[in-house]
Amino acid sequence: MTITSSSAIAVKDLPNVGLPRDAYVSEDWFQLELDTFFLQRWHYVGHISQLAKAGDFIKFDFADYSVIVTRNRSGELNALHNVCRHRGSRLVDAEEGNCKRAFVCQYHAWSFDHDGKLMSAPRMHADFDKSAYPLKRAAVDVWAGLVFVNLSENPDSTVAKHLAAADLSQYRLEHTRVAWDVKKVLNCNWKVLWENGLECYHCAVNHPEVSKVVRVERDGPLGDTIPDGDFDWTDNYPLLDESLTIDGKFGVKKMLGDPDNPPARASYVSWHTGSLEVVVLPDYVKITTYKPLTATTTESRVIGIVNADAVEGVDYDLAHLREVSIATRDQDDDLCELIQRGLKSPAYEPGPFNDVYETINRNFKRLYLEAIGR
Repeated sequence: MTITSSSAIAVKDLPNVGLPRDAYVSEDWFQLELDTFFLQRWHYVGHISQLAKAGDFIKFDFADYSVIVTRNRSGELNALHNVCRHRGSRLVDAEEGNCKRAFVCQYHAWSFDHDGKLMSAPRMHADFDKSAYPLKRAAVDVWAGLVFVNLSENPDSTVAKHLAAADLSQYRLEHTRVAWDVKKVLNCNWKVLWENGLECYHCAVNHPEVSKVVRVERDGPLGDTIPDGDFDWTDNYPLLDESLTIDGKFGVKKMLGDPDNPPARASYVSWHTGSLEVVVLPDYVKITTYKPLTATTTESRVIGIVNADAVEGVDYDLAHLREVSIATRDQDDDLCELIQRGLKSPAYEPGPFNDVYETINRNFKRLYLEAIGR
């Protein structure tokens, strides 16, 4: 691992300014991130409704890893590394689906059940012990209806424990389903996208749609930083009207939570080491997450979640529900790719944080540098 001397920094060296250029453009720095920041962290995979039946699965790829998250016949979730124990072929290429009985390797037809147990290895020698070759396991956890994986089999904490202070129980997110799930590859470092989402210093200038329905001219950060924690949250997201829609009105007739006493306010969670932002409105949820692909490319993903009983075309109009999200995402994507082009210049030098609007950015920088050992 080689980091240039100009980037050989410690937390104390950058008290109130952003990260150095190498943090956004260096492949060596990117590899350091993978080894220290990401590979032992929890990653959002999908929603519990996508794993409702035995055999349902979601494939999650990250860096060189691929994991299958599936439900077994006893109703339990398993996270299994997507690598055949014989010659290493991937077992699953589909993003999601249902595997009725076994994951079968197309190379030599070794087959594994939903728990990863090797069921069949055709024409192997007579004393071959199938029990010695189960699929390797990752960890899986569910929090507020959201499914996460950790590439380590035995992580030191659960998502539920990690985010315990962020109470979303009033929204009953377990009784919801996915309304949209859109991925896009962008030409910028993942931190450019993440740091952009942590502040609304840029919102009044760049997001006219959001500015009409969210109070962007605030005297403090959006969420409350959990002391010594790695996420920020508020149960009073600053809406100006009912919801995050183009007209500010509820976009879904069937609300989240208790139908007789639906939530009156919106909430927000920003989990730094999970690269996960969750905006929970009374009528729907918008999730944004970023997956680094290279030092200068990132997959952004925006997921919309609605009441499980809500019917498209009856209880909501999908285009109307997504209108603000699409506009804001397009605006931010253009901004972030523009920023990345500027960061490539050797003339880039990080400037100071805004003491009102970028306090969470400062907190993220601290957590990030500590995590990668800088």
